[in-house]
Amino acid sequence: MKSAVPLFLLSLLILIPHAQGALDFLVLDSAKPGATLIVFATEGDSSAAALRQLQLGKPERGRLVLARSRPDFQAADKRTGWESAADLAALESRFQDANQLVLSEDVEAHSFDKHFLGDTVSGSPETASHILTALRGLKSNVVGKDWQALAVDGQSRRTVVNTNARLDMEGGLRPSVREREYRIAVAAMQLHLKMTDEGGDKLQLFPAARAGMIRVAVYDGPGAQNGIGRGPAWLRARLARDPGMHPELVGPNEILNGVLDQADVLVIGGGKATPQSEGLGKEGRERVVKFVKNGGGFVGICAGAYLASNSSGKWNHLELLPVETKGTDLGCKTPLVWSESPAGTARVESADLNGGPIFNLMEPVSNSVQVWARFQRNEASNMKSNEAGKEKSKETVDYALEGTPAVISGLHGKGKVALTSTHCERPPSPSNIFPDMVRWTASGGGE
Repeated sequence: MKSAVPLFLLSLLILIPHAQGALDFLVLDSAKPGATLIVFATEGDSSAAALRQLQLGKPERGRLVLARSRPDFQAADKRTGWESAADLAALESRFQDANQLVLSEDVEAHSFDKHFLGDTVSGSPETASHILTALRGLKSNVVGKDWQALAVDGQSRRTVVNTNARLDMEGGLRPSVREREYRIAVAAMQLHLKMTDEGGDKLQLFPAARAGMIRVAVYDGPGAQNGIGRGPAWLRARLARDPGMHPELVGPNEILNGVLDQADVLVIGGGKATPQSEGLGKEGRERVVKFVKNGGGFVGICAGAYLASNSSGKWNHLELLPVETKGTDLGCKTPLVWSESPAGTARVESADLNGGPIFNLMEPVSNSVQVWARFQRNEASNMKSNEAGKEKSKETVDYALEGTPAVISGLHGKGKVALTSTHCERPPSPSNIFPDMVRWTASGGGE
C-alpha cells in the first residue's frame, strides 16, 4: 500500500517553481485568437530535450510560450527568437492570463517510498484529468507505470507533470520515454485549451533538412544500455557538441510512427542485440532497413553492429552488410591497426572492446565491405563457468582476433553503413572517430 506521506511531501516539492533566476523564453504565436500556455522545463535533461523539440511547431490557435532556466539551456538548443526574462514571476506578469504547464523530473520520490514510481499530474481536477487520460493511454514497456493525480486548488492555472527520472534501462525508464510523455502532456494541454484540434504525439523531433546539418536519430529502446554511463543519452550529448549535428533519442514507438523520415542517420549503440531486435519488432526492423536502403545512414556500435549483420538463423538481424558475427566475452583495451579511411590516416591506437563481435566478411560479396581497422593481436578472457548450484570456476578463453576486421563500412542500397566491434565512441579512442563515422554515413552515395 502506498504511503500518503511521500505523496504529500512530493506535492509540496513539485509545486514550488524551480526557476529562481533569469529565464530564456520563446513565444510561438499562431497569430490567431486563443489561449496562452507557458511550458516551463525544470532542471532535468529530458524536460530540456522536450522543450527543444516543442520549439519546432506553433499551435493552431493562441500562443505557446517555452521557458527554461538560462544557466541550464545551452545556446545550441535554441533557435532564433528567444528572449530573456528576469525570472518566472516576470514572465507570469507579461502573460497574466496564461496557463502554466511545468515539466518536472523526479529522482527523490522512491527514497520516501520504494513502490512509488513518481509519475504524477498536479493541477486543477479538470485540467489534470485531460493530461492523465493522455498519459495513461501511452503505450509503454514500463512495468508498473501508474500515473496518479495530486489535487490542488481548483482555481490554479499551474499544472505540474512529474515523471520518474531514475535510470532503470531494464525497467524501461528511458529518457526517450520521458521526453515522449512530456510531448504528449503538452499536446493534451493544448487540446484541452482548444489551441489545437489534435492531441497525441506529432513526432516533430527534427527540424527541416538544411545544408550543413546532420539529423541523427539515436536509438533508445529495449537492449540499448551501457554499464558505465555512456548509453543513448550520452551518445546524443556527445554528438550535440558538434555544431553540424542535431541528435535526438528515438525509441521503437517513434520509429514505428515514422520519425526516420525526418532523420539523416540512425545510431544504434551498445547493449544487447537480441533485445534490440525484439524491441524494434518485425515492422520496426523493416522500417530501419527501408530507411537505409533509401539513402539513410546507419552507425552500429558493438551490439548495434551485431544487429546490422546477417542473421544466424537464431536471431532476426537487419542484414545491412554481408558480414557474419561471432560473439566474445572480452572486456579489455586492445590496439587497432587503422588504414587510411574517413576516420583518419593509417595508424595504431587502442580501443575499448567490451563483448563486441568478431566480423567474418561473407563471400563472394566481401568486396562490397571496406575495412577501416583491424585487430592487432589476439586477446584472452577469463570466463566463469559452472553447473547449476556448484561453485563457479574461471576458464580462460582465447579469441583469435589478430588481423580480423574491427571497424567496417559499406553500402546498402542508397545508404551507407559503418559498424564497429569496439567502442570507438569513447576513450581511449580519439573523440573525432564517432562523429566522423556519423558524417560519413550521412553523405549518401549508394545505388
